[in-house]
Amino acid sequence: MLIILFHPSVKQYTFQQADYKETKYLPIQQLAKFVNSTNDKEPHFMIAYQTNLHFLFDGNNFGGSDVFAINKPFLQFLNATKTDYIYVNQQLLNDEKLQKDKEWLAFIENPQKYGFNRIKFNGTKNYLLVK
Repeated sequence: MLIILFHPSVKQYTFQQADYKETKYLPIQQLAKFVNSTNDKEPHFMIAYQTNLHFLFDGNNFGGSDVFAINKPFLQFLNATKTDYIYVNQQLLNDEKLQKDKEWLAFIENPQKYGFNRIKFNGTKNYLLVK
């Protein structure tokens, strides 16, 4: 019996690198603390690079999506999902799919134009956009 094993080399894949300067300031914990302290118990929808980030928040009034689920031009997706929270980090800003989306590029250049305010977190470049 002849078995040929083929396995691709890991070197041919790119992986997101953790920014340890960012993570030491616990931006996800700062995000959860902010959202939990301001949660009005109304329905909300969050977009983030990370999957299921919205499950960090108290209550069950948050839905969410990761960047991989964006299946139409950004502003159309934003409106269809009634997104009112966007967690912005370097991974989201550098996402290949979003970098090709003209609507995303216009949005992230001036989120205030679309009714979003920026909430900054101490010691990190990560921030939250809230409508």
